[in-house]
Amino acid sequence: MFCSKCGAKVDEQWKFCKSCGAPVVVLIDQTPQKEFLPESNQELSKQAVEWYYLVGSDKLGPISDNEISEMIQRGDIKRNTLVWATGFTDWVPAGQSPLSSKFGNVVPFAPLNTISDKWVWALATIPLTISIIAEYFVLSNGLEWWVPYICTIIPDLFFIYKDIDEIKKVGQDVEAWLVLGLIVIPVYLYVRESKTNKNYAPLVVWCVLCLINAIAF
Repeated sequence: MFCSKCGAKVDEQWKFCKSCGAPVVVLIDQTPQKEFLPESNQELSKQAVEWYYLVGSDKLGPISDNEISEMIQRGDIKRNTLVWATGFTDWVPAGQSPLSSKFGNVVPFAPLNTISDKWVWALATIPLTISIIAEYFVLSNGLEWWVPYICTIIPDLFFIYKDIDEIKKVGQDVEAWLVLGLIVIPVYLYVRESKTNKNYAPLVVWCVLCLINAIAF
């Protein structure tokens, strides 16, 4: 080694440089050493996490961490979806599990108050209005009794599908609502308003128009 002041060759055992008298400084190698995990931890870190999740009462899985990440991004698994992995004592909501960080980059759904009511109002008024007009022509022109019903089916279907597309924007599961709408329109209107925190005005108007139709014909 050499003196840091004059550059003369010095011995590590010397306290002072014999050429200039400067203190001899011995540098210690501070290169960071590679940190080794215990063998058991190394093996654990290599293990792939397998996830299970619930859809209703059905247990689905196992799926990999990457697969469940993709499902979260697509919206197939939500924060309240129950999940389980090795080490869990019970099913937990995905948003309260180690998966919670994966929801950070997911664009949230629009708030409920942004739902447009134009299609539900169309559903509550237009088909019944058509039915009332059709009833008038049935009585006036001797048309078949089933004509008013056929006239309402097509607009009912159209407005229900358009309204469901609107509700999906806020992340609501509306698959069951479609069945309700095809069977009983007022039930659909009631469930729709209760699920979206809206008022029941379309349902009331639908009932009033039905009453008018029944009284008039």
